[in-house]
Amino acid sequence: RYVQLYITLPSIHDYWKTEVEGVFPAMNMARYMSKERFFQINRSLKVAQTECEEQEILMFIEILNETFTDAIIPGSSLTVDESMISSRHAKLAGKKKIKRKPRPVGVEIKNLADSSSKINLVLEKNEDKAKMAAKEYHAELGATTACTLRLTKRYHGTGRTVFGDSWFGSVKTVLELKNRGLYSTCVVKTAHKNYPRELLGKMGTIKTGEHKSMIHEKHQLLAVNYQDKKLKQLISSCSTTLPGEPRVKVSRRTGLKEEIPRPKIFSEYCKAAGAIDVFNHFRT
Repeated sequence: RYVQLYITLPSIHDYWKTEVEGVFPAMNMARYMSKERFFQINRSLKVAQTECEEQEILMFIEILNETFTDAIIPGSSLTVDESMISSRHAKLAGKKKIKRKPRPVGVEIKNLADSSSKINLVLEKNEDKAKMAAKEYHAELGATTACTLRLTKRYHGTGRTVFGDSWFGSVKTVLELKNRGLYSTCVVKTAHKNYPRELLGKMGTIKTGEHKSMIHEKHQLLAVNYQDKKLKQLISSCSTTLPGEPRVKVSRRTGLKEEIPRPKIFSEYCKAAGAIDVFNHFRT
């Protein structure tokens, strides 16, 4: 499955072909595993519905987390996001419906992945409110910051950079990660406490590709409002507003390309933020 993250072929069966076809390479995956063996494992990798199914799933996730974090050394960037695991288990705790998801009914999983390889390193299953409230960091820091700290705990003190969307993003989360030896860049949306959005708003309106920023000198945090297709609010403990990689906009009418300027804080976020989405695409 991880090979698919880097080399995309029309069909999963094509990864076992031994001859080049047009622009598609001959992957010859039989050198590592036969196609029949792969599909046997793929079909069988399920958690059976039993009387203790909840505990079995949690134990399975714990084993996965230990295995992946022991086996894989991530790069300098980590991505936190969420995934939806489709489930028909009627009594599975934490099961919910999220209409915006491709598979709306199932169990929500919070993920930590290596931003470069897109490999998932840590999973945390959403449970009922009482069990989530009893988890580490929750009592003193609240749900989102606590979840972010639990996902990244294995990498505290390593100086890596964590990228997160608006579910994870807040000034509090960025400060708590910094206190534990991790840098971060996050989008801020609803959790805007201590984010200087009113002060940034007083600086005037901005056009597409423009930004305005402020620095909190005591905590050395950078707050940026960037006008993309929609206004984006970002908070970072490590980035900069120097020019980053631009977004290329292609006109549907003329086909002409236009480069939309982006500060480095936003171009870096965009590059890393989709790591788990890419993994979910190939997983489904």
